[in-house]
Amino acid sequence: MAFVARSFNAWAAANPVSAACFFGGGKNVGVDACVQLATAGGDVRQMDLRRSACFLAFGTLWIGGAQYYIFNRLIPRLVPAINAPNPTFATALKAGAWDWAVHMPFFYLPVFYCVREVATKPELGADAIPSGIACWRENILVDSVKRGGRVQKTFVLEPRRRSTMIFGPVQTLNFWLMPTHLRVPTVVTAAIVWTSLLSMSRGDRSKQGEG
Repeated sequence: MAFVARSFNAWAAANPVSAACFFGGGKNVGVDACVQLATAGGDVRQMDLRRSACFLAFGTLWIGGAQYYIFNRLIPRLVPAINAPNPTFATALKAGAWDWAVHMPFFYLPVFYCVREVATKPELGADAIPSGIACWRENILVDSVKRGGRVQKTFVLEPRRRSTMIFGPVQTLNFWLMPTHLRVPTVVTAAIVWTSLLSMSRGDRSKQGEG
């Protein structure tokens, strides 16, 4: 295990973007495949390959590639001291706050909703993107809505709370302790729980009573 860890660390240090994309894409498609099999009683024939492909693309391009540049290029421009050899905890907290308070709700989630529309509503075609953005805009500032005399949680804020609970501490420690080439693999490892929650409870638009 120590040899494998050292070998991966050396490879990631030499190929940080490739490592980020490999981890992001592999984690997303792997977790979603496990969730689909679990919800389908292990029947491989019931797997939605379009959904799997969308999760793979989202993981590779956004979670891997885009987040590498967000964590290691954009956020260091906003919090320059974060890439110092020994950043302080306060500096790491500022960098983490940019991620879970700005990137997650205002960049990651809109992209996720659009990917979800593409994956689960192929009949929308080019309208999938506006539909995803509309869903995000409708719910982002709303805590609950009344339906049939009962107050029900809306789609967006439940995963937002989960994301803050998971990624607030993780990203603070990530920026504080991890070298730049391991920032994405670290958050991807923690995000296995996050992706499982999204895939199980939010992956199927048809089960949410939204048409």
